[in-house]
Amino acid sequence: PIIVIDGQVVGIWQRTLRKKTVTIELQPFNTLNDAEREAIATAAEAYGAFLNRTVDL
Repeated sequence: PIIVIDGQVVGIWQRTLRKKTVTIELQPFNTLNDAEREAIATAAEAYGAFLNRTVDL
């Protein structure tokens, strides 16, 4: 899957599901700033809630 911020593709990500957690590995194309990292973390937490798992980012 891809990481999209403000309509721009900024990287890719991969998930690994475990019994109680989901590990998300990011591969950004460039260095992410604090706001971008915060936005990704917020989206990852929402994704974890959807899967009913805690997130390891």
